Amino acid sequence: MNKVRFVDLFIYPLKKPSEVFKLFDLSLIKVFLYFILLNLVMLMPLSIAIVQMESINYGQFGFDLAEDGPAWLPGELPDCTVNNYRLLCDDDEAYMNTMGFMGNEYDIYMNVPDEAELDDPYTIVFKYSQIDVFLQEGIYLQLDYRGFEGMDFSEVRQMEQAAGTEVMFNALFRSVHPFLIIPLLVMAVGGLMLMNIILIFIYSGISMLFRYLYPDVPPFKNMLKLFMIGATLPALINLVLGLFGLSPFTSIVFNFMTPFMVLWLYKKHQHQQINDAA
Repeated sequence: MNKVRFVDLFIYPLKKPSEVFKLFDLSLIKVFLYFILLNLVMLMPLSIAIVQMESINYGQFGFDLAEDGPAWLPGELPDCTVNNYRLLCDDDEAYMNTMGFMGNEYDIYMNVPDEAELDDPYTIVFKYSQIDVFLQEGIYLQLDYRGFEGMDFSEVRQMEQAAGTEVMFNALFRSVHPFLIIPLLVMAVGGLMLMNIILIFIYSGISMLFRYLYPDVPPFKNMLKLFMIGATLPALINLVLGLFGLSPFTSIVFNFMTPFMVLWLYKKHQHQQINDAA
């Protein structure tokens, strides 16, 4: 009998479904690592979208750009442009305004020299070569002007309030985005992976009820392995869906297709046993 390999976890459910039970010889740790790898592949389009995202839906934070945007945007923007990641203004005057966001009042300073020291909580300071963002006490971000590159504030100033506010907010988001990638990946990708793991345990637990009717149903440990292996085809389908921009449907495919794949693999194994006995 040939020894099963880690790569067989991918090959057997696609090409040798009747022999999948041979994979039970692999340790639960190896099968679990394979399941994690499947999830990473399945969620790769979502990960890419997070890395490349240039704006967010502010409505999900209870902030409407048209209704909640500060009244001074964009009409009171100073005469400044951003070139080569530098804020270039027509004069040396510093501008100060306020903005409410998610229950906090932020002081916004623009055209501030790099050497100026402003570090009060809930302060955003647009300096010559950087943007300093002070959140609650002790949380500080130093941003560059990547999101504002090439922008002429005087052109934004001529826009309607909602449009101009959106332009400025999205530009600031693109500058702060590098700091958000890891937290967003942890919350989105990590959260979905955790849900899939919990779902596999639930499915495996429920399948134990069938052991009262069908003694050949594998024990809990092997059912865990079978559900993880059975997720192979759903993961590949979800990868394709994600590449076509259909990531919101991937959870539905995984939740409903994986149990059917496990049932199919179980039936294939039974059929092979009958043939071998004959």
